[in-house]
Amino acid sequence: TPPLEIEPSHAFDIYPNPARTGGQLSVKFNDRHAGNYTVVFNSLQGARLQQQVVLHAGGTAVQNIKLSSALTPGTYMVNILNASSRKVESLKVIIQ
Repeated sequence: TPPLEIEPSHAFDIYPNPARTGGQLSVKFNDRHAGNYTVVFNSLQGARLQQQVVLHAGGTAVQNIKLSSALTPGTYMVNILNASSRKVESLKVIIQ
C-alpha cells in the first residue's frame, strides 16, 4: 500500500468554523479530481466520531455535511481522504 500524501492547504475549505453541534458543515472542494472522498471527524485524541463518504463530480463544488450530536463543543480534526489517490488533508474545526 502506498503511503498517504498530504494535499496542499488550498485543496479544501470548511465553513462555518466554528460550527454548531447538530448543525451543518460545508466542505468546499477547490478544483479537485472526481471521485469518492471520505470525510472523517476525529477528536484531538484520535477517536473517530463521524465519517461520511462524499461523491465529488470534479472541479470546484460544495458538499454539506450534517454534524452528529456526538460532536460536542470542542476542537476536532477533519480528515478528507481521496480513496483512489490516497491523498489526505487535515483541517481543524471548532464546534460550539
